[in-house]
Amino acid sequence: MASGAESLVNIQLEPEKAPRKVSVELPLSKSESNRLILLLDQVGKEFSGMEFSDSSDTKTLLEFINTTDPEVELGDGGTTYRFLTAYFAASGREIILNCRERMKERPIEPLVSALKELGADIGYLENEGYPPLSIRKSSALKNPGVIRLDQKISSQFAS
Repeated sequence: MASGAESLVNIQLEPEKAPRKVSVELPLSKSESNRLILLLDQVGKEFSGMEFSDSSDTKTLLEFINTTDPEVELGDGGTTYRFLTAYFAASGREIILNCRERMKERPIEPLVSALKELGADIGYLENEGYPPLSIRKSSALKNPGVIRLDQKISSQFAS
């Protein structure tokens, strides 16, 4: 009768001699494009020359992601408005985020509340809970460990 030790094998793992090259093709939807742009920006990677969605939301995000303007007009794109609200709140700089009339009807309160819980200083310029917003200079956002965020209105709040 064989012992249990005989059924064991030794496996030695060795590091790759050269880094692997991986290529991933993403759909050119505005949602994936906008998320990728923000991720690349956060890790300090250049995104010039890359292909992204040709949606107006993505073009607006690319135009304003590194703006130094104190006030911007983000149009009526919810994706762009929501992502840049969090982006600028995390940057700790002051900016006014304007929008078109249609965007003023779209709630943003769950996102603003979550960002305020993290330490952001954000104010509503017209109607409570809706754009346009004023993001005031604040220190770096804190990490509370867990934050609750209602995504019923939009999954973009969590992004």
